Formats: sequence, C-alpha cells, structure tokens
Amino acid sequence: MADVKHVYKTVRDLVNKDARGFITPDIFNDFARAAQLTVFNRLLSSITDATAAKKGGMDPGRNLSKRKSVLEDLSLFSEKKTETVTDGVASRPTDMYKLISITTKGLLSGFSKRDKQVEIVYDEEKIDRILRSTLSAPSDAFPVALVSDTIEVFPENIRNINIRYYRLPKGKDTAAGSTSDVPFVEITDYAGVEVFTNNCSDFELPEEYSSELIIEIARMVGVNLKEQEVSAYGAQSAAPQARVSLSPKK
Repeated sequence: MADVKHVYKTVRDLVNKDARGFITPDIFNDFARAAQLTVFNRLLSSITDATAAKKGGMDPGRNLSKRKSVLEDLSLFSEKKTETVTDGVASRPTDMYKLISITTKGLLSGFSKRDKQVEIVYDEEKIDRILRSTLSAPSDAFPVALVSDTIEVFPENIRNINIRYYRLPKGKDTAAGSTSDVPFVEITDYAGVEVFTNNCSDFELPEEYSSELIIEIARMVGVNLKEQEVSAYGAQSAAPQARVSLSPKK
C-alpha cells in the first residue's frame, strides 16, 4: 500500500520548497483522506473508459490489459455480505459505495438449492412494468431487486441475498480516542527529534498511486505539481525514514 510516511514527507518538503510554510500532521490527515477518496473515485470512473477500450479493440489484453489492472486495484475494496430479506426488503450495507452484483443465497426451489443471479433495477417505473408483466414477472429462477435506499427483492419468498460491492475507503474513525483512521500520520518528540509513532496507518491504495496522492494533497495546500516533478523529487528519497523534522527548510 502507499506509504503514508513517504507521502507525508514528500508533501511536507515540496510545500516548504514552494515557500508555503509547512503542513502539520493533523492538516495532512484531513487532506490525505480527501485525496484518497478523489483517487478512488477516479479509479472507479476509469472502468468505463477501460471497458470502452476493450470493446473497441484498443485494449492489449492479458497482463497488459488496462481494464484488468483497474479491476485488480479495485478488488482491494471489494466486499461480499449476506443480508436477511424481511417482507421482501433487505438493508443496504452501510459501507456500500458501488453495487457489483446480487445473488440469492441457497434459494430453495423444488428439490434444488442453488444461488441465482438477481437482476438489478434502479428505476421504479421499470420495476412496476416487470411486476405487471405476465412474461417477465420475477420468479425463483429469475429474481429481481429494486435498489434505492433499501433493496426490495422479488419474489418475496426469498429470505437471504448475497451482495457484492465496492466499499468506500475507510477514512476517519469517529470513535473517541481512536487511532484507526486510514490513512493516518502521528508524530511525537523523542529526545529532541520528531519521529513517527506506531499508530501511523498507510493508504488503502496500492503504492503505484503515491504520486497521484501527493499531487492531490499538494493541490489542496495550494501547490500545483506535475507527476514528473513528484517522480523527480521522490527519486531523491524513495526509502521512507523514521525520523522527520517539521521545521521549514531555510
């Protein structure tokens, strides 16, 4: 995962170099979580472009496939949960950001017990047409779900569903005294030297997104950077170190 210490030190030094003062750990933590969400949203959006490239024959395929690479990175945020359906309604997972698929869980139909793919509908008018239809009405073999603030499942005899989805990055834990924020930087004074504590937690994005995270955080501070600048600077201090100084460079 992207090393939060390396990202912090790089942003801090680049901000100092640009004569913008210096960035504190608390400010960095707020900006870092916002930057992670921005890069995550960009990653989700890139699925559409990657899929279009594949359909247009522009994707090289196999290990060079852009779509495959994006899906591998997003798999870090993939979750699967089983929700109980009560009176035809199931709750959305509280951390769900983008739905991938829904299947029934061990639906009993006759003598068979198999999970069935559930058709997902977001339009209330469309679900009304489906329910009124004599040809495409939901059945045990062809279940349908209307997704809104809850998940309505048809037919209503279904008792459990499996939900696959992409969750949001973890972000800030609001519990009092919590040190489980992601990402998170904490620095303490040790014999006159400021060092990172063991409470630091890395970003949830892979290391390859470090430059994007640095650029996004720097932009929030007011420093406009290009990837080439970040790469050039990062090459000077690629290995993260434990000891840091918050004093601006002179």
